[in-house]
Amino acid sequence: VGEVSRAVWKSLWSQERRQQAAFHVFGMELLTQLDLANTDDFFKTFFALPPFYWKGFLGSNLSSVQLLVFALLTFAYAPLNIKSKLVSHLIAGVWVFWIVVLCDLNPASWCAEL
Repeated sequence: VGEVSRAVWKSLWSQERRQQAAFHVFGMELLTQLDLANTDDFFKTFFALPPFYWKGFLGSNLSSVQLLVFALLTFAYAPLNIKSKLVSHLIAGVWVFWIVVLCDLNPASWCAEL
């Protein structure tokens, strides 16, 4: 049963889809930590991005490479208070990123149990 469930899970959640989902979770977790003023600044930044990126993000249509460009643009457009929040959230949540990356590189490891 374990082999079959892993095979089904991998077919439903490709490496690309897992990376995209991890990126979206990162963003949603960040939003939950912002106060009203920072939330307002974040969304001003978000909607100042080229429409391809914010529409693609909202529609979950961006590839992981496009999400990286989205993240860099968001950082470039953001005011200092949002840049600070992004960096601190990235540092605090970097372990989640490494779990996704390491599990993709070595699926036979302890990650197989996740």
